[in-house]
Amino acid sequence: MANKKASPVEWRSECPISSGLDILGDKWSLLIVRDLITYGTRTYSEFSESPERISTNILADRLKLLTALGIIERVDADRSARNNAFQLTK
Repeated sequence: MANKKASPVEWRSECPISSGLDILGDKWSLLIVRDLITYGTRTYSEFSESPERISTNILADRLKLLTALGIIERVDADRSARNNAFQLTK
């Protein structure tokens, strides 16, 4: 048997469209991706200042999830660990 890496999401189906909706169908995940694409939002503090007023615990959870799924990645904005930024993966 092949060893499968544990996923941070429990998929309802093997269908790629269904899996995409499991990830981006969540309001906050979709808004984070929107902010990255449209507004150039990159840092935790920039996301937290969004007009949608995402709570800090939800924001941290969604950034962690999107990073674990390979949708976004963490990058160093400068030498301070507190200023890490996020970007979409290629």
